[in-house]
Amino acid sequence: MKSVFSIITTILMIFTCGSNIIAQNRNENLNRPEIKNPECSVEFPTAFILEEQKDENGFKTELYKGVKDNVIYIFQYSEHMNPIVSIENEKYVRAALNAFIKGINAVLISDRVIEHNKIKGIEAELSVNNKDMNVFYRLFIVNKVQYELTVLTKLSAKNEEIDKFFNSFKIN
Repeated sequence: MKSVFSIITTILMIFTCGSNIIAQNRNENLNRPEIKNPECSVEFPTAFILEEQKDENGFKTELYKGVKDNVIYIFQYSEHMNPIVSIENEKYVRAALNAFIKGINAVLISDRVIEHNKIKGIEAELSVNNKDMNVFYRLFIVNKVQYELTVLTKLSAKNEEIDKFFNSFKIN
């Protein structure tokens, strides 16, 4: 997972520098990530690019990134073999959230338990002080698959576009 955190840190640096990461794809109305296993989708009007894909010791991860209006949207899933990986295991969920916070050197502003399409999860708002950046994060675990949706922005509060991204997540 450390490489995922280094990617997110790199993304933060790129975003802060004002680079347009995927300008060639900005005119596409919708690019649904091709995710075959687990069966899920994120339908949000921006182009998503597969940034990382790995399979190590039964731990498969795919990370997709898209940019819209200078806001970075990230969708990631990780398959786990360990039976402790469950949304019902609060210690695991807290450890996953704390690892994410530490990995991007952020401060937790708030978190809460949520339900989305009958799936229990956690939502957190974070601040990355040295980057003047806010992070909105959702974590779901279904059948030992961990799903993470992350938004990196300079906005101080969640807006309609961020909600649209979060709400577009579906497990088929």
